[in-house]
Amino acid sequence: MHRRIREYPASGGVSTCAESFYDADLEIYGRRLLDAMSWHGVAMAEFRHDSRDGQFKLIEVNPKLWGSLDLALTAGADFPGDLCRMALGQELRFTDKYDQHLRYRWPLSISGELYHLKSRPLSFVDATVDFLNPRVKSNIWASDIGPNLVEMGLLARFLVSPKSRRA
Repeated sequence: MHRRIREYPASGGVSTCAESFYDADLEIYGRRLLDAMSWHGVAMAEFRHDSRDGQFKLIEVNPKLWGSLDLALTAGADFPGDLCRMALGQELRFTDKYDQHLRYRWPLSISGELYHLKSRPLSFVDATVDFLNPRVKSNIWASDIGPNLVEMGLLARFLVSPKSRRA
């Protein structure tokens, strides 16, 4: 499970910074929902917490691997590996043994942190604190910098695009 810390667009969209956590009620809701559909495979059930009544409300179910998969993998939840094990006929057992307080950010990704900051500049301090915190992980790896260089090129194009200035 994870919760969005920042997203783009800032009013609700893709995670630009998220944090793993665990909530027993959400496990029950998600399990009931997927069991009712006789679901077999990966899926992400997205809920929003409604501050008016304190309840979680179902937003959508995505029957695919999700954009914030980096966070799950870094936290120790190997969904792609589990999917392969399922395809091989191996039985999987539920576990909540993953880092439940891991914060992860996508600074350069399409619709990542810098896009969030462009739409919500007041988040600059929070984003900077996360950037400087060595415990906050990101999808930038010095050992595989190629994808990050491509992302920086796309980001530069976005930032100088006349179309983006209207956002």
